[in-house]
Amino acid sequence: MVILFWCAVRLPKFEAFLLFFLNASFISLLLALDWVNLARNDLLLG
Repeated sequence: MVILFWCAVRLPKFEAFLLFFLNASFISLLLALDWVNLARNDLLLG
């Protein structure tokens, strides 16, 4: 997250957008392929 803030300040607009887009795509890919599990069933209430 800190890298994204640094990029937003230091890099030109296109490069900052490109890094943000690649980061968002990578996180979406991790979630889509179930490589990262954000919710654990034993911690959910209800």
